[in-house]
Amino acid sequence: MNVLRPEIFMPPFDHLIKCMKDNPNWEYDTLLDHGVASNTIQTALYAADKLNGLGSAVDWSAQLEKAHERTRTAEILKKMLAKMERGQDVDYIKLIEIGTAMSGSFNDDMVPLSMIEPRVTPFISTGWKPVDKHLGGIPPVGLINVAGHPGVGKTSWLIKFASKFVRKHKKKNVAIFELEMMLGEFAARTLEIDKTITDEEKFRIKVCEKVLTVPEIIARAAKIENLGLVGIDFADLLVSGEVTEPAMAVIYKSLAAAAKQLNVPIILLSQFSRNYQGGIPRPYHIRYTSLAEALSWMIIALYSPTLDYFANEKRKGDPELPIIPGKAYMIAWKCRGGFRVHGGPGAVQLRWDGGLSWGNTEGNWFDLTKGHKKSKADEEDDEDWSEYEDD
Repeated sequence: MNVLRPEIFMPPFDHLIKCMKDNPNWEYDTLLDHGVASNTIQTALYAADKLNGLGSAVDWSAQLEKAHERTRTAEILKKMLAKMERGQDVDYIKLIEIGTAMSGSFNDDMVPLSMIEPRVTPFISTGWKPVDKHLGGIPPVGLINVAGHPGVGKTSWLIKFASKFVRKHKKKNVAIFELEMMLGEFAARTLEIDKTITDEEKFRIKVCEKVLTVPEIIARAAKIENLGLVGIDFADLLVSGEVTEPAMAVIYKSLAAAAKQLNVPIILLSQFSRNYQGGIPRPYHIRYTSLAEALSWMIIALYSPTLDYFANEKRKGDPELPIIPGKAYMIAWKCRGGFRVHGGPGAVQLRWDGGLSWGNTEGNWFDLTKGHKKSKADEEDDEDWSEYEDD
């Protein structure tokens, strides 16, 4: 029950699951008191009885999702039937594919490509100007890795992001798993960063201070209705025992899958590795990064030159990022859906106050692809692919 979200099921099961989640020690009468129809419960009990004790061996969530899919298919068939009754033609190929799929010739998890509606992954607005203006928002589902050195303001960045998000999305809740800071300290920091946050907005930011494993985080987040965003501070504390690359690989894999399971974006705060020796941070500077780069939907590095004692040492290949007191950078290195505003990686220069706060304005964008010259190998590669452009 902990890993189920009511929204993914058809009525009346969505309401039934909500009531069961609200009342862990539910009984028949308890559900009736909460408005669940008796025939819904009777049907479920009857089905369990017919399974001769095999109820616990059945994946009920999968069965309910299948029922929802069948209902959706029925709606498609109704529209086709209405056309046929009017003497109009229908897509018979699609009709055959539906029949084949419903008859069990396809695996339940396999969907014919012809039945999938193509769409570009939409970005959602965050309510924070620099992110929405320069990145176009964030993906609705996926792991967002935000990395930085201690003191650069990773937690403050997450608090700013969460407060802007709940202000923008009036009905959404945000789950913050603050594994490092105590609740009182987190609340004080929030009021320091966003003095205009309302009591209603604070109510929709749910904070947990316990050090949890990823499965425990998923279980707690799944209980929150209208969940819109999950934030975790920070990656290393998700590992019990020694923090190693294999251990972190499991964390990245689990959180990438969790984002899809919970159907929300997950922001994970990470540290840089000891290999980072100053200058503009790259994705490979993220601690234990072998899978961080591969599985993160978006990678953002937080960089304050005034905290970096090596900032004035120009490193080979580094673009120019002005070093200005009171300014720091939010560097977007990866976006799996493509950089939809500027077309490539870049840095947003924002007001920055010693790691305590990040600016509210759109900020200035610095293109990190400028100055790159194509090598001879790059040019030859372009020529090799040019003959396939029409294909």
